[in-house]
Amino acid sequence: MPFTKIEAKDYDGKGVTGLPDIPRLDTLDMQKKFDELAKDVAIPKHNVLVDELSGETAADNLGIADDIADFINPTKKIKPLLVTFAKKIKENSNDRHTHENKTVLDSITDTAIKAWNKVSNLFTNIDGVEDVVSGRTRKIPSSFAISQYVQKMGGGDMVQSIYDRNGNGIVDDAEALGGKAAGEYQTAESQELQTTSKSVVDAVNEVFNKTKDVLNTKEEIEGNTDPTAIAGALSVKELSNDLGNCKFGFTPDGKPGWKEKGADTVYPFKKAEDVAMFEFQMSNTQDIEITVTDNLGFKDVPNVIFVSAANNLTVDAIYNPYKTITTDAKTKVKLCAYAPSQTIVYKAVSEIFPVITKDKVTIKSGYFRSGTEDKTVRMVVARFVS
Repeated sequence: MPFTKIEAKDYDGKGVTGLPDIPRLDTLDMQKKFDELAKDVAIPKHNVLVDELSGETAADNLGIADDIADFINPTKKIKPLLVTFAKKIKENSNDRHTHENKTVLDSITDTAIKAWNKVSNLFTNIDGVEDVVSGRTRKIPSSFAISQYVQKMGGGDMVQSIYDRNGNGIVDDAEALGGKAAGEYQTAESQELQTTSKSVVDAVNEVFNKTKDVLNTKEEIEGNTDPTAIAGALSVKELSNDLGNCKFGFTPDGKPGWKEKGADTVYPFKKAEDVAMFEFQMSNTQDIEITVTDNLGFKDVPNVIFVSAANNLTVDAIYNPYKTITTDAKTKVKLCAYAPSQTIVYKAVSEIFPVITKDKVTIKSGYFRSGTEDKTVRMVVARFVS
């Protein structure tokens, strides 16, 4: 029986030849495809050949067993056959010198020599086996060497080094993922949500819950204590139209100014020569005189004072000598929401501001008491000139 050969049917359908441009195989299956020719064809066939060369029928496969069986021994293995040949040749050589080996020499017939030549020609110029495919013509590569060589040509580790560089069993990059192109996916840039909740849905709900309390009236704003609440458009509109019962307007000659609610006359804003703003605490239980400042440093006596003691959005007291509503308006202070009765009243300037000089201003707290807690008062002091 001849030695086993690699035939077309053995590698038909093996390896990567014939696969589509995008195989759509996972990492393991792709590696197997690259390894098929080496592991399923070349290596097994090589091992069979090695076994056949050292097997019981090797000599038969070479066609020399029957030729020499009559004069050596009945073995059909190549190695014992070659060893026996060497011994016989040595014995023959020695016998020729003593002329005692004539019978042996006579047994080396032309047929025996031809059989030997067949074996010799098979291993011409071969002097060993090595574990690398080196290209040296005097060496036969082992099965391990062939396996490594095939991997270097595109099998095994090379595939992993291209498609799975970190070795986690997942393809690093591909033209499509789940049948969709890479451009259809959102990029993974880190954008940390600045909320307690980290999921998108929960974060949106969290933000909505923080902003859902909208104050829609002036009364809601005045009674609000939540710093995160938001003034709605309707309440802002109401405040803009009711600034202490005053409104913005334009004078007949087109200058911006203000007017009393319900009145027609618009008073133009004056040019501020000096302006200062103060913030201080006012007791809600005491009726005392508070020194707002004793270091005002104006060029002359202030002639406009606005006081807000309820919140940041309403004006509780107005002193403006330029305003002419009553005959004694220049000596009066308008209290926009007089605390005890919550009505508009006019008081003498000295009752509300006992001291008004270019350096010092004082205020009486009793006219601004309401509610139960002490107040943060904001006060604008200015001097306007025509």
